[in-house]
Amino acid sequence: MALKQTKSYAMFRGKIYGLNSETKSPVSSNDFASKLRFIVKTDEDNVHYCQVTQWLSQVGKEVYFSSTTEKGTTQKVPWDKRYENFENWKLIGVGVKGPNKQETKTFVPMDAIDGIQSKFTDGDSVFVKCTKTSSARGNNVYTNYEVNAIYTTQDEVNFESEDFEEVSDFMDEVVFCKHWWHF
Repeated sequence: MALKQTKSYAMFRGKIYGLNSETKSPVSSNDFASKLRFIVKTDEDNVHYCQVTQWLSQVGKEVYFSSTTEKGTTQKVPWDKRYENFENWKLIGVGVKGPNKQETKTFVPMDAIDGIQSKFTDGDSVFVKCTKTSSARGNNVYTNYEVNAIYTTQDEVNFESEDFEEVSDFMDEVVFCKHWWHF
């Protein structure tokens, strides 16, 4: 039996780190993508590596909005109109709600990279929703946590508190395939 690549989900509540490094930028770029990488520490001993990826081939192309009234309905909008508000439509992207903000703003990944860097600093308490992808190459298994939304928590995360409970929730979909070969 083989394990096919699957898409799953993860949610973390903890403290964000890796945004304000003096020695290395949290943003890396190559010919294909720009990525913001950071960690979410969910207790004294556990960290999860998260990222926001903007594929450069998509920059300048149409973006997608989803209907807030008709489930499953989307529409394309020109790149330069991605900041506009369309009644009953919401940009498909990364949700960001920084400190002292009442409303969650949705960005395309490139804008989310800038938004996260400007709104959060190392040690901020955050709640992060991610898409988890796992794949295997040879004997190596790779797991990526691609950020779908990041919010400031209402209460400060305090790992030393007596009532502290770690939040690292995962929902995995696993598909096993068995191939039968008939000759």
